[in-house]
Amino acid sequence: MCDPDNADKKQSSNGGTLLQYTAAISASLTMAGTATCIAWSTSAIPHLKSENSKIQITEMQGSLIASLNYIGMIVGFASSPFLMDRLGRKLSLILVGLSQIVGWLLINQSQSVHALYIARIISGISDFSFIVSMIYAGEIADKKIRGTLSSIQILSFSLGIFYMITIGAFLSYETVNKLGFLIPIIFLITFAFMPETPYYLLIRGRDDEAINTLMKLKNTDNKDDIKLDLERMKAAIVESRENCKSSFHELYSTSGCRRSFLALLFLKVTKQLSGITAIVVYGQEILNQSGFSLESKYLIVILCAGKVFSGIITTSLIDILGRKIILLISAFGTCLALTVVGFFFFLQNYLKIDCTTFNWLPFVGLMIHVITFNIGLAHVPAVFVGEVFSIKVKVLAASFALTAEAFVGFLIIVNFIPMTETIGIYGTFWFFAVMCLIGPIISNLIVPETKGKYLEDIQIQIQRRSSRLAMKPLLFK
Repeated sequence: MCDPDNADKKQSSNGGTLLQYTAAISASLTMAGTATCIAWSTSAIPHLKSENSKIQITEMQGSLIASLNYIGMIVGFASSPFLMDRLGRKLSLILVGLSQIVGWLLINQSQSVHALYIARIISGISDFSFIVSMIYAGEIADKKIRGTLSSIQILSFSLGIFYMITIGAFLSYETVNKLGFLIPIIFLITFAFMPETPYYLLIRGRDDEAINTLMKLKNTDNKDDIKLDLERMKAAIVESRENCKSSFHELYSTSGCRRSFLALLFLKVTKQLSGITAIVVYGQEILNQSGFSLESKYLIVILCAGKVFSGIITTSLIDILGRKIILLISAFGTCLALTVVGFFFFLQNYLKIDCTTFNWLPFVGLMIHVITFNIGLAHVPAVFVGEVFSIKVKVLAASFALTAEAFVGFLIIVNFIPMTETIGIYGTFWFFAVMCLIGPIISNLIVPETKGKYLEDIQIQIQRRSSRLAMKPLLFK
């Protein structure tokens, strides 16, 4: 039996991870496509409210256009377990790309606000790429680069937002709508040549295909080089099949699954309660209130560039520093940034103090918020999905958690303007600041560090940890 450390060294020396990187990057284009659908409303809503628009909308209609994407998300997330189990990871991703194209077709053909409502819901359905691409990346990756390949998915999401915000700032509404097709078309062309994951092939009893795929992913012609990986995968699948309980029953009845799901749920909801989506959607209007001299549409482009930059940093560091440290740094940094922004608007709007001399503060605060959020709160939950759940429940757990995230996102977007009118924009930012801390603290108490561990070993560690924690108070591992 071959030594796994030697196998890892051999794969590293002969470029065995090249296909893994290529497949993960190609899959990540669905995340970029999802991001363009979400960020489209940032430039589209100001245009639709203007006199130059063929479709005139009100403030409330603008909020609905921005938020209905999340209703589509809920539909997509709810159907993802069925699609991934029946069609597989690869075909599910291709379906995401096709649905994004349909969404852009509807947006380009819309002649009324109600048609835009339908287009936004259809576009949102494709957002179950959040589940499929992360699981795909986790199942094709070596343990040493799994965090990196998973982070590439979120980095691609940031690039998609930057792309849409940038073209929205400089190009016409009609041109932006046409350029929405670009990313899903590139994805469909490239991903057609990528493999299905070995895990799914083994689940479906296609062992020969799984062996060939695993050999390609490891860049080896010797079956002995993949023997240990194959045995681990088969053992995990057999254990899952021998468990007669349904996936849903296992998710809430098994202590390890239940605790991991609770941690994931808090992290996903915290992402939306941090206000990141509201800042992307309403960023121009927020910055307009600060009175900063540079046009808000350019400021929002710079903010999104910061999001991309921080994503690159995280992709490099997540497999070095680990998940828990990065998550806590992100939570406290984001909380501090939002507190500062809220304080500026408190001075300006509530105390009526002239803040002209430091009207740059909200922009700097939001920049720090975007960077610190993207370092951990954006990346770690996504990596978390592919690591802490068994094969049997990971799709179901991700589906439930992302459905909850989408529902909270819908509530935040549709209620952002009413919140600022009721408790003030400063109160809204302070609310977001407090919410940033809840998910990361709970998650770090529950889940052990997963850096550099095999997926199967993580499951065992979580189960053992749950057994110990059932008998004594929660402690950091």
